[in-house]
Amino acid sequence: MADTPNVQDKVKYGISDMHYAVMTDSGYGTVKAHPGAVSLTLSPEGENINFAADNSNEYFVVVDNRGYTGSVEVARLLDEFFVDILGETLDTVAKTLLEKADGQEAVHFAFGCKIDGPKYPTYIWFYNCTAERPNLNANTTGETTEPETDSFNIACHKDSAGKVRCKTTCNTPDAVIEGWFSSVFDPENYTPPNGSTPPSGGQG
Repeated sequence: MADTPNVQDKVKYGISDMHYAVMTDSGYGTVKAHPGAVSLTLSPEGENINFAADNSNEYFVVVDNRGYTGSVEVARLLDEFFVDILGETLDTVAKTLLEKADGQEAVHFAFGCKIDGPKYPTYIWFYNCTAERPNLNANTTGETTEPETDSFNIACHKDSAGKVRCKTTCNTPDAVIEGWFSSVFDPENYTPPNGSTPPSGGQG
């Protein structure tokens, strides 16, 4: 008898487990965790293109999916992120980070995170992202100290295979979720372990 599917959560809240992996000629480099996720705001890019015929404005409709653009806010960006993604140089002797305006090519990377829910969190990978330099904020302290955050603009494009984003559902198997941040998950090249089919904990 078939298992009864899990029921999708009615709401979502919270963000955590931010990860990234630099794109390489053969795939992706090592997945790295980045603590301190505060918020993620993304808007879809592209619009439907309508072809009119037979007195209909929607005789043929093409979906122009250009991915997403938006912003990521974290408690504080790691120095490693400045090197890996933003192209800054770490001096091994002086232990300083150097930013240069030398027209370097943007680093492409995969971006992952987890969005919580009452029962089933949603795990996400965006496959081909670029980041802009972060804002720099600093304020004086008074009677209370309010921590400053770092934020940067992000663009999530399609990769060479046309993939933009992958996310779990409430019926995603345990084996997929447990390895979600071990490497950048690609459903088109996924082979389930022998005998692993029980649904568990992702959220759509």
